[in-house]
Amino acid sequence: MKKRYYAVLIFLLLNIAVQLLCMTVFCSYTPGVILIILEVVSLAVLFGCNRTVRTSNWFKGLHADPEHERYPDNIWYRKHDERNFDLINLGSNSAKYAFDYTEEPVRAMNWSSGSQTLIDDYKLMRNFHSILKERGTVIITIMPFTGINKQTGLTDAFKFWKVLDYTQTDPQYRIKCGLLERFPILFGMAAVKTIVKVVIGRDGRAADEADTDRNPMSEDMLKAHAARMIAAWKHEFSIDSLEGPLTDQNHEGREIRIAVMRSLLDFIEERGYRPVFVIPPVSSYLKEYFTDAFQEIYIYSYLKQIERSVPILDYMKGDEYDDKGLYFNSYYLNRRGARIFTHRVMADLAGMGLL
Repeated sequence: MKKRYYAVLIFLLLNIAVQLLCMTVFCSYTPGVILIILEVVSLAVLFGCNRTVRTSNWFKGLHADPEHERYPDNIWYRKHDERNFDLINLGSNSAKYAFDYTEEPVRAMNWSSGSQTLIDDYKLMRNFHSILKERGTVIITIMPFTGINKQTGLTDAFKFWKVLDYTQTDPQYRIKCGLLERFPILFGMAAVKTIVKVVIGRDGRAADEADTDRNPMSEDMLKAHAARMIAAWKHEFSIDSLEGPLTDQNHEGREIRIAVMRSLLDFIEERGYRPVFVIPPVSSYLKEYFTDAFQEIYIYSYLKQIERSVPILDYMKGDEYDDKGLYFNSYYLNRRGARIFTHRVMADLAGMGLL
């Protein structure tokens, strides 16, 4: 708060200095008054633009839980009375679209906001685990590349700024996240584009692609989408061959992911909760890239290296979920697919005594 007062004081002192300079040079108050009017107008436009960005759907979409419905933070508790949940699931995009508990007789929450690292999962678990009942179940979703580390940046840190306490944010991004939350106009060109979209009426909420009971893609589109996903992952993780040994960079990333997963599992088990690894299915168009050799290198060798006794439910194997109609692209389950899959997982967990 003091910094704000200092900033205002400095601004006023500079204006006084400019007024005195104008009066000395021009022997008139008029140039100084015109300058002040221009400053006021500029500030009004700037704050107006900033408010436009802050209230835009684009800005809301940068946050993991803008409506406070995904995670049980303080605002969530003001609207909900539920306690002692049976189950929560962690994970990235695959988990977000794989689990839909709407039709299940369990108290469960999907804690995946989309692009979300294992480190984020650990932070979320530490912050909100008390929503679980005694011996509650924690699904840790294992995606194809969970076992190698992802480089993150400011946008990743900002995503959880309103969900987690600021002390959970990477120290190098804390000040920037605080500034961007108050002054999203600082996003630069992205903010300018958002203002234009608001003005022309194109800042609507993006349609939820998963909210469908069919797959809108043709055979050729599905094959192309699968190829793009593989190419993107190869680029992101610097992979030449999906069946080749891990690079030195990914070996280092693997060590990070092993350490984080061990910490997460220890935290879960020390508090009496029960973890289970779940590997969601993918369509046949993408699965053809995930050979047995790939799965051993990128998934199973990682789970073995964690050296913890955790049940594994692998739904990537077999052909039960090969039907393209269960997905909205080559990777993510649609609404119908998610409910079918979730029902199967709940039944399997109940059979294992985990529900």
